[in-house]
Amino acid sequence: NWNESLTEAQAAKERLVTQETLDQQMDSVTLAQLDQKDSERLLEKAKTGIVCSCDGVIMEKYIDNGATVAAGQTLYTIQPTSGYKVTVRVSKYDIGKIAVAQEAVITVGDMIYSGVVSKIYKVAETDSSGKAKVKVDIEITDTENMPAIGLEADIRIITAQKSQALSVPYKAVYSDDAGDYVYVLESGRAVRKSVSLGVEGEDFYEVLDGIAAGEAVITTPLSDDAIGTRLRANQ
Repeated sequence: NWNESLTEAQAAKERLVTQETLDQQMDSVTLAQLDQKDSERLLEKAKTGIVCSCDGVIMEKYIDNGATVAAGQTLYTIQPTSGYKVTVRVSKYDIGKIAVAQEAVITVGDMIYSGVVSKIYKVAETDSSGKAKVKVDIEITDTENMPAIGLEADIRIITAQKSQALSVPYKAVYSDDAGDYVYVLESGRAVRKSVSLGVEGEDFYEVLDGIAAGEAVITTPLSDDAIGTRLRANQ
């Protein structure tokens, strides 16, 4: 009986574990349960099949039927028939003017397409010249004659619009520490006038203050030395 009791006591001691070991085992059980739930979620998602975000035609397949694939693995190349977009990188000086839903004009070769700003990325990226710029997605809203994927495009985003605005050409506007100014022709002489500019167009600035409609703004290059010089306007 004594020997049998010693044997049972020794076996009981070997089965004893510390609280630290118990905590580690409980943590392992909890992680296993989380893995199981995640696997069940992925299984249910897999049962729904592959859902494409756009209409299109499968151009190339990279897997065999019945193959096991990893999350994020490329399965197909699809040529979409809708949902085309163009991505442009905008500098820190211009990104403040851009907003979602603004209209845009996309030029690809000789073709012009309409679009809208669909997404502004929150994190800037460094371009090939080492400058940080923000990516902006522009969705092409035209539904016919879509461009080929991968082509370069010229983008013009319309940040503001005004009708019946007083404007002057870009080449007529000068700037220095005192601000923006233009030269106007008064009594046959060049006179410098400070101006306040508004909306910036494709080739013109809107003028908010400083000159009035009908004044003869000089568009040929001049310097401060030209002030007071007698000039003649072209008719």
